[in-house]
Amino acid sequence: MFERRKLILPVIGIVFTAFWSLCAQEATPGLAFDATYVSADGRFTFAYPAAYGLTITERRDCPDIGIIYTGAQPIWLEVILPTGFQRYAQRALGATPPEIVYTKLRQWRDNVPTLTAGMVDANTAPEFTPAVIDPIEFVTSDDRIGAYASQIYPLNDTQAAAVLVAAVDLGDDQVVTIIASAPLDNGAARLAEHLPTVLAIAGTVRYVPPEPAVVALPPLTKTYSDVVGNWQTGTLTFAYPEDWFTAVMIGNLFLSNRAEFSISAGVQPGQVFARFATPDYNWLPFVSTEAIENCAVDTTGITPAAVIEAQMLTADGIAGLEEQNALYTLPQAIPLPQHNAALMRVILAERDMLVLAVDLGAGYIVSLVAFASPGEMDQFEDVLLAIADTMVYTPQGCQ
Repeated sequence: MFERRKLILPVIGIVFTAFWSLCAQEATPGLAFDATYVSADGRFTFAYPAAYGLTITERRDCPDIGIIYTGAQPIWLEVILPTGFQRYAQRALGATPPEIVYTKLRQWRDNVPTLTAGMVDANTAPEFTPAVIDPIEFVTSDDRIGAYASQIYPLNDTQAAAVLVAAVDLGDDQVVTIIASAPLDNGAARLAEHLPTVLAIAGTVRYVPPEPAVVALPPLTKTYSDVVGNWQTGTLTFAYPEDWFTAVMIGNLFLSNRAEFSISAGVQPGQVFARFATPDYNWLPFVSTEAIENCAVDTTGITPAAVIEAQMLTADGIAGLEEQNALYTLPQAIPLPQHNAALMRVILAERDMLVLAVDLGAGYIVSLVAFASPGEMDQFEDVLLAIADTMVYTPQGCQ
């Protein structure tokens, strides 16, 4: 489930709601939809006013379509290539158009004060408006559901950073997102003027998704097996890829796709590493150390989801996530072929995190927290799940 961080800020004295509450699908007067973008494979198209111009920018492994209107009232539009809802959800960015709009704007709110610092002489204390991000749903001319919302960050009496985000459900589990922005000089009014055109462009998007690619996982040919845990309550065994590595540091078991990694230095691009937590450690929030030492652990109610909640979603844990402006999902149960498990995804500015807990039977739950560079956890998640599904825990001492 998608988790929204509630943002409650004072409302400032700029009345802008009326501009953004327009839902008409008519373009800005005087702008004809006389141009069409067609992707190289012909799967992605949308119409737009030729007066806006068009550029394509390569970003990582996919292009973003940038529309630049350079007339008397310039704005910039970024049309993000259609993406599966599942991918947005995995990135803790939402699973519906309103949720995606919300998280995109929340990210903008987190970053714009730093981006605009020193750009102009501000004579007021900037506060966002609207104070609360509240996406507005709309319906396109062909009955597709979309949502949009805006944010304004006034810097002084005449200059403001402003952004509009719209998302439309294209069907076939695909969503298109459009981000509009304008120069600081009266940018809010410019975006308001062009809102109908932005929504009309979103309504013209057509997309035919390709057949899903079949990605082969690397064979899990190496085996780890050793006694683990502070109380040495059992042996953990699992398989992992030939070119991955395990290490024990300060009593903790780590797994990485690189031979050298440093916890203090942080994760590097192309790298993933995971820290394991053993059953005895995962029992601690639920039972006393005496119960563990005396083999008297009552595991009733200790589930994979409960373990993740105890690790990540205590009052202090949530406060820490909020302080870091984290996006995160709530723990969700997932059935692996051999085990029941739960996972939680966390997106931070400097890294991605995947928290996974696996029930290995008889109340023995092993968890791991994996780290990757921003935007890179997707390429490792299936491998980590496959590794987790091979885990076997053999108790010793407490039988």
